[in-house]
Amino acid sequence: RGRRNRMTLILVRHGESEGNALGVFQGWKDYPLSELGRLQAAAAAERLSEAGASALYSSDLSRAHETGEIVAAKAGLTLEPRTALRERGFGEGEGLSWAQIRERFGAEVRIGEGSIPGEEPVEIFRKRISEEFDLLMESHRDDIAICTSHGGTISGIVAHVLGLPPEGRARVRIANCSLTVVEFERGRAVITSLSDTCHTDGLGE
Repeated sequence: RGRRNRMTLILVRHGESEGNALGVFQGWKDYPLSELGRLQAAAAAERLSEAGASALYSSDLSRAHETGEIVAAKAGLTLEPRTALRERGFGEGEGLSWAQIRERFGAEVRIGEGSIPGEEPVEIFRKRISEEFDLLMESHRDDIAICTSHGGTISGIVAHVLGLPPEGRARVRIANCSLTVVEFERGRAVITSLSDTCHTDGLGE
Protein backbone atom coordinates (compact mmCIF):
# COMPACT_ATOMS: atom_id res chain seq x y z
CA ARG A 1 0.00 0.00 0.00
CA GLY A 2 1.18 3.55 -0.73
CA ARG A 3 2.08 6.14 1.81
CA ARG A 4 -0.90 7.52 3.71
CA ASN A 5 -1.49 11.25 3.27
CA ARG A 6 -1.89 12.18 6.90
CA MET A 7 -1.23 15.12 9.19
CA THR A 8 -1.77 15.46 12.90
CA LEU A 9 -2.39 18.76 14.63
CA ILE A 10 -2.02 18.74 18.40
CA LEU A 11 -3.87 21.64 20.03
CA VAL A 12 -2.67 22.52 23.53
CA ARG A 13 -4.53 24.94 25.76
CA HIS A 14 -2.19 27.13 27.81
CA GLY A 15 -1.47 26.29 31.44
CA GLU A 16 -3.39 28.00 34.20
CA SER A 17 -2.88 31.76 33.98
CA GLU A 18 -3.15 34.40 36.66
CA GLY A 19 -6.40 35.43 34.98
CA ASN A 20 -7.73 31.86 35.28
CA ALA A 21 -6.82 31.85 38.96
CA LEU A 22 -8.71 35.14 39.42
CA GLY A 23 -11.76 33.78 37.60
CA VAL A 24 -11.96 36.60 35.05
CA PHE A 25 -12.57 36.80 31.31
CA GLN A 26 -9.17 37.26 29.71
CA GLY A 27 -9.59 37.66 25.96
CA TRP A 28 -6.64 39.69 24.70
CA LYS A 29 -5.67 40.92 28.18
CA ASP A 30 -2.16 39.58 28.65
CA TYR A 31 -2.00 37.51 31.83
CA PRO A 32 1.12 35.37 32.47
CA LEU A 33 1.06 31.77 33.65
CA SER A 34 0.58 31.06 37.33
CA GLU A 35 2.97 28.78 39.21
CA LEU A 36 0.54 25.90 38.67
CA GLY A 37 0.32 26.82 34.99
CA ARG A 38 4.08 26.45 34.59
CA LEU A 39 3.93 23.01 36.24
CA GLN A 40 1.13 22.01 33.85
CA ALA A 41 3.11 23.27 30.87
CA ALA A 42 6.14 21.26 31.97
CA ALA A 43 3.99 18.12 32.23
CA ALA A 44 2.58 18.73 28.74
CA ALA A 45 6.08 19.36 27.40
CA GLU A 46 7.29 16.05 28.80
CA ARG A 47 4.45 14.21 27.11
CA LEU A 48 4.89 16.03 23.81
CA SER A 49 8.66 15.61 23.68
CA GLU A 50 8.25 12.25 21.93
CA ALA A 51 5.39 13.29 19.64
CA GLY A 52 7.67 13.68 16.63
CA ALA A 53 6.42 17.16 15.80
CA SER A 54 8.19 19.15 13.10
CA ALA A 55 6.69 22.55 13.93
CA LEU A 56 5.40 24.45 16.94
CA TYR A 57 3.08 27.46 16.83
CA SER A 58 1.52 29.57 19.56
CA SER A 59 -0.79 32.47 20.14
CA ASP A 60 1.20 35.63 20.76
CA LEU A 61 -0.47 36.21 24.15
CA SER A 62 1.81 35.55 27.13
CA ARG A 63 -0.04 32.63 28.69
CA ALA A 64 0.00 30.62 25.44
CA HIS A 65 3.41 31.82 24.29
CA GLU A 66 5.05 30.89 27.61
CA THR A 67 3.41 27.47 27.45
CA GLY A 68 4.82 27.11 23.93
CA GLU A 69 8.30 28.14 25.06
CA ILE A 70 8.29 25.40 27.71
CA VAL A 71 7.20 22.83 25.12
CA ALA A 72 9.78 24.12 22.61
CA ALA A 73 12.65 23.78 25.07
CA LYS A 74 11.78 20.15 25.78
CA ALA A 75 10.99 19.14 22.19
CA GLY A 76 13.91 20.99 20.56
CA LEU A 77 11.60 23.03 18.32
CA THR A 78 11.51 26.69 17.31
CA LEU A 79 8.37 28.47 18.48
CA GLU A 80 6.51 30.58 15.91
CA PRO A 81 3.91 33.02 17.34
CA ARG A 82 0.68 33.51 15.38
CA THR A 83 -1.68 36.38 16.20
CA ALA A 84 -4.54 34.49 14.51
CA LEU A 85 -4.38 31.83 17.27
CA ARG A 86 -5.40 34.35 19.94
CA GLU A 87 -8.42 33.92 22.17
CA ARG A 88 -11.56 35.83 21.21
CA GLY A 89 -11.47 39.45 22.32
CA PHE A 90 -13.99 40.38 25.04
CA GLY A 91 -13.59 44.15 24.79
CA GLU A 92 -14.55 45.98 27.98
CA GLY A 93 -15.36 42.66 29.63
CA GLU A 94 -11.70 41.67 29.80
CA GLY A 95 -10.34 41.46 33.33
CA LEU A 96 -13.85 41.17 34.81
CA SER A 97 -15.61 38.23 36.42
CA TRP A 98 -19.01 37.10 35.14
CA ALA A 99 -20.67 38.78 38.12
CA GLN A 100 -18.85 42.03 37.37
CA ILE A 101 -19.83 41.85 33.70
CA ARG A 102 -23.51 41.43 34.63
CA GLU A 103 -23.28 44.29 37.11
CA ARG A 104 -21.68 46.61 34.57
CA PHE A 105 -23.56 45.67 31.39
CA GLY A 106 -26.85 44.34 32.76
CA ALA A 107 -28.21 41.03 34.02
CA GLU A 108 -29.39 40.03 30.54
CA VAL A 109 -25.94 40.37 28.96
CA ARG A 110 -24.87 37.44 26.77
CA ILE A 111 -21.27 36.65 25.89
CA GLY A 112 -20.83 36.55 22.12
CA GLU A 113 -23.90 38.55 21.15
CA GLY A 114 -22.18 41.93 20.88
CA SER A 115 -23.67 43.37 24.06
CA ILE A 116 -20.22 44.08 25.55
CA PRO A 117 -18.54 47.14 24.00
CA GLY A 118 -15.51 46.21 21.91
CA GLU A 119 -16.29 42.48 21.92
CA GLU A 120 -15.00 40.54 18.90
CA PRO A 121 -18.04 39.17 17.01
CA VAL A 122 -18.28 35.38 17.09
CA GLU A 123 -18.50 35.15 13.29
CA ILE A 124 -15.29 37.16 12.82
CA PHE A 125 -13.54 35.11 15.51
CA ARG A 126 -14.59 31.84 13.85
CA LYS A 127 -13.44 33.09 10.44
CA ARG A 128 -10.05 34.12 11.87
CA ILE A 129 -9.27 30.84 13.56
CA SER A 130 -10.82 28.63 10.86
CA GLU A 131 -8.67 30.24 8.17
CA GLU A 132 -5.56 29.79 10.34
CA PHE A 133 -6.45 26.17 11.02
CA ASP A 134 -6.96 25.47 7.30
CA LEU A 135 -3.63 27.15 6.52
CA LEU A 136 -1.81 24.97 9.06
CA MET A 137 -3.50 21.88 7.66
CA GLU A 138 -2.30 22.77 4.19
CA SER A 139 1.24 23.46 5.44
CA HIS A 140 1.60 20.14 7.30
CA ARG A 141 -0.05 17.53 5.14
CA ASP A 142 2.42 14.78 6.00
CA ASP A 143 3.77 15.64 9.42
CA ILE A 144 2.84 16.69 12.95
CA ALA A 145 2.46 20.22 14.27
CA ILE A 146 1.74 21.50 17.78
CA CYS A 147 -0.22 24.68 18.57
CA THR A 148 -0.36 26.23 22.05
CA SER A 149 -3.46 28.35 22.21
CA HIS A 150 -6.64 29.06 24.21
CA GLY A 151 -9.81 27.32 25.30
CA GLY A 152 -12.07 29.45 23.11
CA THR A 153 -9.78 29.10 20.12
CA ILE A 154 -9.63 25.32 20.41
CA SER A 155 -13.42 25.10 20.93
CA GLY A 156 -13.85 27.20 17.79
CA ILE A 157 -11.57 24.89 15.82
CA VAL A 158 -13.58 21.90 17.07
CA ALA A 159 -16.76 23.63 15.87
CA HIS A 160 -15.11 24.23 12.48
CA VAL A 161 -14.02 20.57 12.15
CA LEU A 162 -17.55 19.43 13.10
CA GLY A 163 -19.00 21.67 10.40
CA LEU A 164 -21.04 23.87 12.73
CA PRO A 165 -22.28 27.19 11.28
CA PRO A 166 -20.19 30.34 11.93
CA GLU A 167 -22.40 31.36 14.85
CA GLY A 168 -22.46 27.81 16.24
CA ARG A 169 -20.57 26.79 19.34
CA ALA A 170 -19.12 23.44 20.34
CA ARG A 171 -20.22 22.97 23.94
CA VAL A 172 -17.03 21.38 25.16
CA ARG A 173 -14.76 22.14 28.09
CA ILE A 174 -11.11 22.54 27.15
CA ALA A 175 -9.02 22.17 30.31
CA ASN A 176 -5.74 23.97 30.99
CA CYS A 177 -2.82 22.25 29.22
CA SER A 178 -5.11 19.60 27.79
CA LEU A 179 -4.35 18.04 24.40
CA THR A 180 -6.91 17.96 21.60
CA VAL A 181 -5.79 16.02 18.53
CA VAL A 182 -7.09 16.46 14.98
CA GLU A 183 -5.93 13.97 12.36
CA PHE A 184 -6.26 14.43 8.60
CA GLU A 185 -6.46 11.70 6.04
CA ARG A 186 -7.48 12.11 2.39
CA GLY A 187 -8.56 15.68 3.09
CA ARG A 188 -10.88 14.81 5.96
CA ALA A 189 -10.38 16.12 9.49
CA VAL A 190 -11.24 13.88 12.44
CA ILE A 191 -11.02 14.74 16.14
CA THR A 192 -9.32 11.75 17.74
CA SER A 193 -8.75 13.17 21.22
CA LEU A 194 -10.52 15.96 23.11
CA SER A 195 -9.23 17.80 26.19
CA ASP A 196 -6.93 14.96 27.30
CA THR A 197 -5.42 15.84 30.71
CA CYS A 198 -3.89 12.55 31.89
CA HIS A 199 -0.43 14.20 32.04
CA THR A 200 -1.64 16.90 34.48
CA ASP A 201 -3.76 14.72 36.76
CA GLY A 202 -2.93 15.39 40.40
CA LEU A 203 -1.08 18.65 39.85
CA GLY A 204 -2.08 21.41 42.25
CA GLU A 205 -3.76 19.04 44.72
